[in-house]
Amino acid sequence: MDDANEQTAFRERDLALEQIATRLGVRAERGRRFAELTSLRVGGAIDWVLSPETEAQAAAIVHEIDQAGIGWRALGSGSNILADGCRGFVST
Repeated sequence: MDDANEQTAFRERDLALEQIATRLGVRAERGRRFAELTSLRVGGAIDWVLSPETEAQAAAIVHEIDQAGIGWRALGSGSNILADGCRGFVST
């Protein structure tokens, strides 16, 4: 995928994530770093962090982003995680 197509794909993904988070009432943040979220305080940039407050919100997010074809990773409480950047989405 060339740079222009990649940038378009990321913009479309970003818009979809914003809409999903708004619709579900889930906090969505950009510009976070793994170092801010992990117990070891190391790690690079994360494109998105979505933070559900209930099990129902977490299930709804997973369903919606799967339906949208967006890749994601679960972070949990961030214990014992070593990570360097994530182009996808991370939920805490």
